[in-house]
Amino acid sequence: MKVVIGYPPIDTNKGTPLLSQNRQFQYFNSPTYIYPMVPAYAASLAKQNGYEVVWMDGIAEKKTYSIWLSELMQEAPDLLLLETKSPVVKKHWKIINEIKANLPNTSVVLVGDHMSFYPKESMDGCKVDYIITGGDYDFMLTDLLNSLTKGAELPGGIWLRNKDIKVKLGTAQKRTYFPARWFKNTTWMNCRLLTGTLHTGSCMPTKTAITNTPPARTCIQAGIAGGAVALSACGTTP
Repeated sequence: MKVVIGYPPIDTNKGTPLLSQNRQFQYFNSPTYIYPMVPAYAASLAKQNGYEVVWMDGIAEKKTYSIWLSELMQEAPDLLLLETKSPVVKKHWKIINEIKANLPNTSVVLVGDHMSFYPKESMDGCKVDYIITGGDYDFMLTDLLNSLTKGAELPGGIWLRNKDIKVKLGTAQKRTYFPARWFKNTTWMNCRLLTGTLHTGSCMPTKTAITNTPPARTCIQAGIAGGAVALSACGTTP
């Protein structure tokens, strides 16, 4: 099964929409990107369980929506995971409906803070197939994939369209894997976290299949000095 973890570009003149690793959504006038830790965990765990995972961050790659959608149609994934936030959720509804019109066999999954509070709203507002509530979608994406491909039991917190199933939240699982540290043909470099804002250079992932994780050595090193955390990458994809 092929899975795409994607961030579709949002056509706006307000700036760069910051969705990953930022609970307080905002647009940045200067392009700013934060490493998407939870989706990277989701990608890593799905990869370790034998699923083909493709990363398509159209925002970080500075692509237009039409180009991103065209590339998604070429990939034709079995499942697409999208993270959303309250200020852009209705934009994502329109995007999901367009994706379903062009890729009717692709199941779409919505995750994010807004989904934890108002999952039914998005079920009613668009043609999304699944909604994962709570912050554990790094684990629960693989749980969903295993249910679809192997008939495994679903944990609590996953909404399914046209289903009336009441389930209890499952227990927390131990994290025994690493987030995807890099992507093929991509190097993370010159990353600094200062006063709560992560500024990056040209170090965002490209649309390509994720390499095996965990990596042979740690890619990101952290140093703390004067209350500021500096992150720097130290490797390339093998």
